[in-house]
Amino acid sequence: IPGINDDGQVTLFASLLQSGLSSPATTADNDTGLWSELGGTGFQILIREDDTIPGLGGPKVDTLGYGCFATTRTSATTGEAAFIVGMKNGSTDTALLRTSVVSSDTTAVGVIARENTAAPGAGENFSGLNNNVTRSTRMDAQGNVVFAAGLASGKTGIWYQDQTTKAVSKTVLTGDAAPGTTA
Repeated sequence: IPGINDDGQVTLFASLLQSGLSSPATTADNDTGLWSELGGTGFQILIREDDTIPGLGGPKVDTLGYGCFATTRTSATTGEAAFIVGMKNGSTDTALLRTSVVSSDTTAVGVIARENTAAPGAGENFSGLNNNVTRSTRMDAQGNVVFAAGLASGKTGIWYQDQTTKAVSKTVLTGDAAPGTTA
């Protein structure tokens, strides 16, 4: 499943041939990953199945969201990516993550949204994030992210993450009055 950003950098979700010849050995537990041209040095791995998710205290990547990624180039040697993962090893939550890439090194991973945690401005928790709704995640050239997500009540909404502050805010939610109307 390929994607391309405004600068022509390709990102793709792919599976590896299972083999004991690679390092680490490729098995059914770690045979998928997300590769990108971000960082300016050709294709590189951003995250792989069975990687520990930094900053979350131990959960590992169980699944990657098919087509749930967005990227932008921030300079000749840097970029940002947002993508969905399912977790294992202590959590079965799904999450929308953000990573920074500098000269082919993934430098930081942060959580934009996580299943079973508060959805800003909604008064309830996000539901599962690896679905058709969240596949609409987008990132602009500055690295700001917009994504749709469902809530535990069945409502859906759109949230925005500011690149500079990393703050997530609600844009609109099912049941909100449409601008320019009274209903």
